[in-house]
Amino acid sequence: MRIILFLIVITILLLIYSNESITPRIKALFSILLVLLVATGYLYEKDVEKKEALNMKKLEAFMQNRDLVCTGGVLVNNKTFSYLSGTMTFSPKPDNVKDKGLIISISDCKIKKR
Repeated sequence: MRIILFLIVITILLLIYSNESITPRIKALFSILLVLLVATGYLYEKDVEKKEALNMKKLEAFMQNRDLVCTGGVLVNNKTFSYLSGTMTFSPKPDNVKDKGLIISISDCKIKKR
């Protein structure tokens, strides 16, 4: 996907620079704005990838029956909670009366140190 976006950006730049009716100042301004837009998108994508990798580590720990410490000091493990993949949240199992009604996002948890 990145290659396609890169090719689209290059094509747009070539079209702008080949058009002689556009002044050099506007060409430079447009180029700077396009580069800033691409850089911002790239940084955003990197941040999302980093968060996804961290969430995957948390999920792997949960599946291996390790404890996660979540907001409010709640201990989450696969004996007392179920993982809901669609919303990336933990929901208490029916026999977990203590935490009934509690929904915890995976991003609000940390892997408990052994």
